[in-house]
Amino acid sequence: VISEVIPGISRIEELNDSEKLVSRKVKRRYFVDNLNSFIIIVSKIHVIQ
Repeated sequence: VISEVIPGISRIEELNDSEKLVSRKVKRRYFVDNLNSFIIIVSKIHVIQ
């Protein structure tokens, strides 16, 4: 179920053991992805100007 909801992650197994760790990694990963896309958008805006 979670693997369908979260893109880019094929399988999440053994959630009961490392649930907090996995959620922390997922949050960090999404933060980094959002930051990268934000930087790309900003650089495109600078190129346009």
